[in-house]
Formats: sequence, structure tokens, C-alpha cells
Amino acid sequence: MRLAAYAERVLLSTQAPMHEVSLVSAAIAQAVAAAQRAGASHVQRLTFSLAPNGHVTRDAVETLVAALACGTLVEGAEVDFEPPPHRRLAVPSSF
Repeated sequence: MRLAAYAERVLLSTQAPMHEVSLVSAAIAQAVAAAQRAGASHVQRLTFSLAPNGHVTRDAVETLVAALACGTLVEGAEVDFEPPPHRRLAVPSSF
């Protein structure tokens, strides 16, 4: 099966919203650009940080990376996840 046909089938089977597709595509493009600038032949790992209450899931990211990275320096890279940075909320002193 052609890589493009495989990617299309995977994307359609996940029914991933365009938002996730855009995010993962941008991450792949940034990784490829960084690898090319460094003279690397491939990317070993992509690390994502997902919001705990967000709608983007690990499964969607992993599936989209597998589909969208076909034929790029990212193809075959490990997909890793790290906890998001802790955010502090500022509470007005009037409360």
C-alpha cells in the first residue's frame, strides 16, 4: 500500500479533528527542520506535553505521528509524553 494511502486510511479511521492534525503536523515539521539544521539523518524521539483536561489524547497523537511522519526524518521515531508544566493561578487578594 502506498504511504499516502496508508496515512489517509489511518487519519480517517481515527476521525481526528483538524486541530490535532495541525498540531502534530507542526511538531513533525519543527522536528524535521531541527534535524536538518543539525545534519541528522533521522529523529529518534518526539516528546509531547498534553493538557490534563484537554481533548487531545495520547492515542490520537501516536496514531497521527505514525501516519503523518511517513517518508520524513521522523518516521519510526519514538513518541514520548511528559507531564505539562505546573501552572500557578493568581488569585486576587480581595477574595
